[in-house]
Amino acid sequence: MANAQYFATGPPAPPLDYHQRPSTRRRLIKRMLRWWPAYLGLLAVGLGVACGPRLLERSKLLSLQEACMTAELPQDRPVFETNPESARSLVAAYPAEYRLQNASAIRADNRWLKLLTQLGINPKPGRWTGFPFETDFLHERFTPSGARRLVVIENLGMAVLVEPRGWFRRPRVIDFRAIEFDERSARLWQRAKNGRTLTRISAGTPDPTDGSRFTISETLGDITGTWEYRLTDDDHITGRLLDTEEFTRKAGAAAKTAVPNTRKTSP
Repeated sequence: MANAQYFATGPPAPPLDYHQRPSTRRRLIKRMLRWWPAYLGLLAVGLGVACGPRLLERSKLLSLQEACMTAELPQDRPVFETNPESARSLVAAYPAEYRLQNASAIRADNRWLKLLTQLGINPKPGRWTGFPFETDFLHERFTPSGARRLVVIENLGMAVLVEPRGWFRRPRVIDFRAIEFDERSARLWQRAKNGRTLTRISAGTPDPTDGSRFTISETLGDITGTWEYRLTDDDHITGRLLDTEEFTRKAGAAAKTAVPNTRKTSP
């Protein structure tokens, strides 16, 4: 009876092996997934070594660009002063900002000079005699159509326009160009300069209500005029003298007390 049962059911089946050994490829993938933080760290180190210097240089460039775009020039003292005593006092009080040139105190903004160096622009002495000039204006302005620009005014009559950019493209210097002064304003200024010394230039101020406009005040002997500047859509800077009637009256009244002019200005 027992043998009949044995032949009917057969020998007991061997146990099933559900825990099969994984393939070599699966073991390799599992090992790689286990160590992914280390691989990611190595990749980051490699990218840092390869791209770090370039990223650091671009970060420094963008930082300087933003510092110039938002620069606030000192409003409590001039950027150019010819009075010898006042000039020496400025240089003594702010040795890191001012320098003496022909007995005059000149303030060339260090942020702008550093940005020029980062952009690889070093004006040749033969072309830019007296460089670096005083920085009369340094701030962002907008064209009437809304294009953002870094606007720099130097030596009263020279404008530098820079197109700001980001991480993927370097800022572009559009041009070093002369300001286009209104003809009547230029004539009035030249007439007032006859026999007068350029005494001082005050730092320019951006107009908070008009993104294309800014002003700079200039003193000739005992009269002061304020210049209005505007950025145009074709990336030019125009300038005109504000309140020409009052300026003409002051110039005429002060004619008898004029002294020789010692510096040529662009207008």
